[in-house]
Amino acid sequence: MDFDPEQNAVIMTAYAQVSKEIKDGGCSWRIEKDFEKVREEIEAAGKELTPFFWTNYFDFNGQNAFCLVLEKDGQGLSYICIQRFELGSRTLEQAYLQRLKSIYAHDREAKLDSSWTCEPLQEVTGTIAYSGDAVTHGDLRSLGKSRHFLSAISKLSLYLALITWSEIGWIVGTINEKDIGRGLGWLYGGARCYPMAERWEVLPEKRRANYAVVLSSRRDVLWNARCALLATHQSEQQELKEIRLVAQTTASETGE
Repeated sequence: MDFDPEQNAVIMTAYAQVSKEIKDGGCSWRIEKDFEKVREEIEAAGKELTPFFWTNYFDFNGQNAFCLVLEKDGQGLSYICIQRFELGSRTLEQAYLQRLKSIYAHDREAKLDSSWTCEPLQEVTGTIAYSGDAVTHGDLRSLGKSRHFLSAISKLSLYLALITWSEIGWIVGTINEKDIGRGLGWLYGGARCYPMAERWEVLPEKRRANYAVVLSSRRDVLWNARCALLATHQSEQQELKEIRLVAQTTASETGE
């Protein structure tokens, strides 16, 4: 689905609005394409970068991936990494399982359940963007609005993915299943959340659970952008209405 000029304008306006929200909250953001640097920063914060973005597994050429970094005073507070890849004749399920097997091939004890199927993933084909590593630095919580900023940077990453790669049809991410219950699937911008994207008979070392998948089609992102802009407009109109009402009440009380 290619966007027409009006639809592109919606995405760009939503992008500008979220960017302003981040700035008004006292933070900034940057795009980082050096994934060795990203890994170093994340590990320095006591976290781990998922193998899906390790340079020894994937060739990042500056055009096929980026990491969006939320910052305050030069300190990285949250990282969301996105890479573009072509599924070819494969479904998302096939490509995802192939990646898992390749990444964890060194762990001879790990074993995927080959009979398990996550049917919604079979519907996703073509060119997609994989979004992962919504890594949050502990200092973000000290700001008191960690969920707000995480939501903002997540939405910004969706808009930037569509602006950067007009050919992608889906933006896909995986999260720990417990995070779905905490509402983080929606917070990360996923319009659709499906549990059990995989099923391990024996989990790999350091992989603590089966993961869920969150999906957003281009149309999903566009619709949510429209709704966000409408909600902002309605809020602004209500605020103006209340200001006028206060002004009228004051004028009436003072006899002006």
